[in-house]
Amino acid sequence: MKKIIIRICFLSTLAFLNNPGAMAQAKSGDKSKPDTVEIHKVNFNLVNYQVGSKVDLEGVSKKDLKVLSVKFGDLTGDGKDEAVVHVSWSFARYGGSGYGYFVDLFTIKDNALTFLIRLDGGGKSSEFQIKLLEIKDNHVVVKRCEINNLDGEQFLATIAYEWNGERLIEIQRQRVKSENCWG
Repeated sequence: MKKIIIRICFLSTLAFLNNPGAMAQAKSGDKSKPDTVEIHKVNFNLVNYQVGSKVDLEGVSKKDLKVLSVKFGDLTGDGKDEAVVHVSWSFARYGGSGYGYFVDLFTIKDNALTFLIRLDGGGKSSEFQIKLLEIKDNHVVVKRCEINNLDGEQFLATIAYEWNGERLIEIQRQRVKSENCWG
């Protein structure tokens, strides 16, 4: 009987630790709404980002990640904020110099932090690299460096995406020539 009780306590603790919304709620000390997860209170440094598989950033582990910024805004038009999280990854701890970025979008659904989609953010040797992002007027707006592969010209691109319920659709793109986009 003791073993069953210990296992239940252990599994409950694991479930709590794997719910970043609950962890954020507990760390904030907010007891007024114990059953409500608020996206603004989530500690995105504690989220279990999907990395390390053959499909998604093979070779990268959670130790290689750093949250660069978190922006909030209503992306879906439901009056509630979503979060857009800019994350960098690096192979520095392996002695390598490879690095890159990705952007994950989250919402609160059924009182839990829910992953919506990932945007590739480019990397050191990539033809583009995300510099800035925000949620504005129900759109994800990304500013990123782009290189024309034919002549090496650099551009700062501003791209607006709209959420269609399943994925982000590019709806607008503006490019401005830049002498040193990466600077």
